[in-house]
Amino acid sequence: MDAGFTFPIPFEIDTKQVVQRPLNISVGTNSSFGEGGVIGIYARADAFFAGSFTNDGKKTYEAPFEVNFHIKPSYKLSFATVGLDFGLYAASESKSGNDLAYKTDGGAQVGFGAWILKAYGGGSIQAGLAYRAQANAIESAGDAKDTKRPGVFSIPIVFDYSF
Repeated sequence: MDAGFTFPIPFEIDTKQVVQRPLNISVGTNSSFGEGGVIGIYARADAFFAGSFTNDGKKTYEAPFEVNFHIKPSYKLSFATVGLDFGLYAASESKSGNDLAYKTDGGAQVGFGAWILKAYGGGSIQAGLAYRAQANAIESAGDAKDTKRPGVFSIPIVFDYSF
């Protein structure tokens, strides 16, 4: 099991504007079972919170509270490893003042995919098909429309080599 966190240091854009990036806490595990570790499970949870933007001493933007969960079961075959990926992302509504150009509505997204990984020499190649449902879009402060975007299919390909 791994756990970690980031605590970004606030930085000034100019003498009146201060940005505080969100804090991040992450927990993950990667386990294998069965003879030779043929069944694998990777799981991870992330949380982001307490981000803000301050202008002239007044907080004008508060970043949403965000959580992200992933679970990736896998199975080793004789020629490659195959797996699935399930994810869930949820966020609260961000709070913004009148002088900011955007805000987020909050909501949730789900995603899933299937992949195959082939190891070779000092590396591997992984390819798959993934789908991400898009629940909410960034909305401009002056636009009252409910803007929903369709889901997105993608074909991720990863080349990994260590030397």
